[in-house]
Amino acid sequence: NTSYAITHNLNTKDIAVIITDVGSGEVVYARWEATSLNVVTVVLENAPTSNSKRIVVLSAGTADYHSEIIGDGTVSTFDVYHNFGTSNVYVTINNASSPYENILASVRITTGNYVTVDFSSAPSLNSIRVCVFSATKSNFIL
Repeated sequence: NTSYAITHNLNTKDIAVIITDVGSGEVVYARWEATSLNVVTVVLENAPTSNSKRIVVLSAGTADYHSEIIGDGTVSTFDVYHNFGTSNVYVTINNASSPYENILASVRITTGNYVTVDFSSAPSLNSIRVCVFSATKSNFIL
């Protein structure tokens, strides 16, 4: 099966859906549609094996988040403290100033309160914004 109707109970169609591989944490690209106020339909390219995909459904005001500006021009690895007490988090990384494009980096969820972000080279001073979202309220595993 490649199509899944997921009940999220957020009572809105104004949502964001993030799909990642459970093992690697890599983003999985898929089509999705908010089919009702509380259901999103996700269509994957290939049928997933059991317990292999994490789907996070977020809407404005429903997720706890922590945002931090990082970069010092010297080090390439940063520990970001979010204090959510869970490893069910989703991390976005983007430029801290225009253009606010997404940045690729290695992200490890190291504890229930920390994520480690590792870049291939040291980002310049205050150039990167890391946002950590708690996914405990809207976390689904396929």
